[in-house]
Amino acid sequence: MSLQLEINKDKWLSKILSRPSFNLHLSDKGCSLTTLMSNELSSSEVFATLKIPTTDLETSAEMQRLGFIHVETSLVFEGLGAKIPPGDCIVRPAVEQDEEAVVKIAETAFSYSRFHLDPYIPNQLANKIKGLWAGNYFRGERGDGMLVAIINNTISGFLQFFINHQSYIVIDLIAVSPEGIGNGFGSQMFAHLINHPTNTGESNKVKVGTQACNTASINFYFAAGLNLVSSQNVFHFHGELAAEKSKAKKTQ
Repeated sequence: MSLQLEINKDKWLSKILSRPSFNLHLSDKGCSLTTLMSNELSSSEVFATLKIPTTDLETSAEMQRLGFIHVETSLVFEGLGAKIPPGDCIVRPAVEQDEEAVVKIAETAFSYSRFHLDPYIPNQLANKIKGLWAGNYFRGERGDGMLVAIINNTISGFLQFFINHQSYIVIDLIAVSPEGIGNGFGSQMFAHLINHPTNTGESNKVKVGTQACNTASINFYFAAGLNLVSSQNVFHFHGELAAEKSKAKKTQ
């Protein structure tokens, strides 16, 4: 089996993990997998991420044979959204003073991200990644906008997004504090997003991803009027695990 892959270094994640980290993509213009395994992916310190369409079972099987681990199945939803009745919370754009509260929510609200689902990444580190991810918005390093949900003068949720060049919104992160779960704060932020045009005079088309195991999010997006449009299997590569697997084979 001959696979071609593009490889791009993730400088931000490399710094957090204190190890070379890469994003891999299937591409006819990339390098052969054999070449990558002998070069960039040969170090026991390396970490990499690869997404493969769920229908490509042959490639998925090959990746696992080479030491990649399947950490999640990612689902992508799109649509204009359904009308959501108003709630009790206030939704407004985030400001600089919101950073501490937003980061705290990001560090405690996620349990199904690819980092949390990877058994070789400690939850404490996975929480840190999400906190720094959200914090990047306030430094102008990630995201085109952010909304926060406020109840009783307390920030109880946030929604971080990108404005796509095709005039739809990509939700990057959406989270509600543990204390705010079940109060409709996520729905109110979503409603604000689709009802306040960013580029046109029409409602915004929304795109968002979640994990197949995150049934609460899946039900939320269906109820919000979005449609499931695609799915991918997500793989992580830990150099030390691949090295151990290769060593075990040689001793057999």
